[in-house]
Amino acid sequence: MRIIVALLLCSFSILGFAQTPTDPSYLKGLELVKANKSHKAIKEFTKAIDKNPIEYVFFVERAKCHFDLQNYQDAYNDLTESLKIKPKNDYVYLLLSRLFFAVNNKQEAINNADMALKYASVDSIRKEANLVRADAKSGLQAHKDACEGYKKVLLYDSLNIAALNNIAMSLLELNKATEGLTYLDRIVRFDSLNLAATCNYGYIYQKLGDYSKSINYYKKALKIEPNNFIALNNLGYSKFLNGNVEEGLLDVNASIKINATNAFAYRNRALIYLKQEEKEKACTDLYLAKALGFTDQYGKEVENLIDEHCKK
Repeated sequence: MRIIVALLLCSFSILGFAQTPTDPSYLKGLELVKANKSHKAIKEFTKAIDKNPIEYVFFVERAKCHFDLQNYQDAYNDLTESLKIKPKNDYVYLLLSRLFFAVNNKQEAINNADMALKYASVDSIRKEANLVRADAKSGLQAHKDACEGYKKVLLYDSLNIAALNNIAMSLLELNKATEGLTYLDRIVRFDSLNLAATCNYGYIYQKLGDYSKSINYYKKALKIEPNNFIALNNLGYSKFLNGNVEEGLLDVNASIKINATNAFAYRNRALIYLKQEEKEKACTDLYLAKALGFTDQYGKEVENLIDEHCKK
């Protein structure tokens, strides 16, 4: 399982309003957002909207709070309402693209990123829209398009961690792993303890069949973050591929104990169980992986394994 680095909707601080509203409820809401009190902030933004329902900024800020609380439908409603008041808003289309990406609607994420790019007036919007667009293309397995998008991001920000990490992973999918490693190298030159890059080194070397190097990188990742479930899962799988089946199983189990919703971990454990001729356990894990959305995220491998091992 590779690590994809993506920005969250509410992490953006690039919104600049030509004239900042002075409504007291709105200003109080902003202070509550800074204090990570999104529930209370929503109430204040709602008061501001009730007093002035044609101020699009109030809807945008309330949408960001709803997103923070995973109230995705409410966030969508507020963003679309803001567009009724101020169409052609590049920032709102950018937020919509992030919102659709969060709910795994990658095509709509692309469509809204395209709208953000169409109306973009500043490079910060262009950079972020190209990033979410590339992430969505990667999620749709359109890795060539994803690479082109990440390269556009790097034109605006040559040290963008998300773009550098993710282009390396897309290049791996295009059978250009060696080129992908050069992008990870650019990260560790100035951040030797970058967790995502360290894990992605491990993933690339795993795919290249250099399991010893893969294991070393995942061990390094666990020194950076000891309970990282992705690193543990992949460490276990690399150990399994390197012939250390029992130890690999222990690491995958430890990963599942930390995060029991990672579909990839159940796929890995199923492969280990198949190696151990524990077919019933393997099939249980394969069905779990499928139920947890493996196919949507990674393709049909698990479904093919179920057809091969669990339907006879």
